[in-house]
Amino acid sequence: MSSTTLLFFLIFIVITLIAGSIFYFSSIKNRFEIRKYSSILNLRKSIGLSIEHGKGLHISLGKSDLNNIHGAASLVALETLNQIIDQSILSDNPPVTTAGSGDLTLLAQSKHQNVLIDKSSSTSDFHSHAYLSGATNLSYIAGVIPPSSDEDLSTQIFVGNIGPEIGLLLDATQKKNHFSLPATDSLEGQSVSYAFSDDALIGEELFAIPAQISNNSIFKVSLLIQDLLRWLVIAIILFVLFFKFVGLL
Repeated sequence: MSSTTLLFFLIFIVITLIAGSIFYFSSIKNRFEIRKYSSILNLRKSIGLSIEHGKGLHISLGKSDLNNIHGAASLVALETLNQIIDQSILSDNPPVTTAGSGDLTLLAQSKHQNVLIDKSSSTSDFHSHAYLSGATNLSYIAGVIPPSSDEDLSTQIFVGNIGPEIGLLLDATQKKNHFSLPATDSLEGQSVSYAFSDDALIGEELFAIPAQISNNSIFKVSLLIQDLLRWLVIAIILFVLFFKFVGLL
């Protein structure tokens, strides 16, 4: 890593920490309103109806490990799982979780086990609610399709890194008339999701899911920091272009 790259990285970390502290510990964050997405509002309604009708939910966390470029989408998927499990803890049917990555599966199983412990239930069957559906792209999709068409499940959530094969999952949910929320960081997956579902989340909307389904202020602060850094990058690009234009660079 060059000294210039290291300097920019340190500046980025410092700005993030300062901005995060200001937003979190002050009332400035209350002056900003996060735009509500109708897809996530529909998801919250569907979760409530699933609990009321005794139906279950299926959430698939994608197929990417945490230690690569798609790790951010996987982290969002895990936090989404955490929030959904916490909100559906009173349901008779715990959410079914599938993943195409070993580390995501272990973390999901840990969350399910903690919930069962909180409910003073036996922890012997928690593996049946969170499992590795497949270690490759095609085997992952093949393993996710059965719960996507399960009659006892009424809500399907696909969050994380999922490619164009997400169309197979959405097709299965449509045939069963299930509510489905697709949110992926794959451009091909987003295009297919947009064609198959009216509730598809596109682009950076993926990262707004935890803030939309939870009242925890830390998620709102995270979105505000993302917007701040985005405008900072735009300003730097414009300044560089201006200095290039006037011949100072």
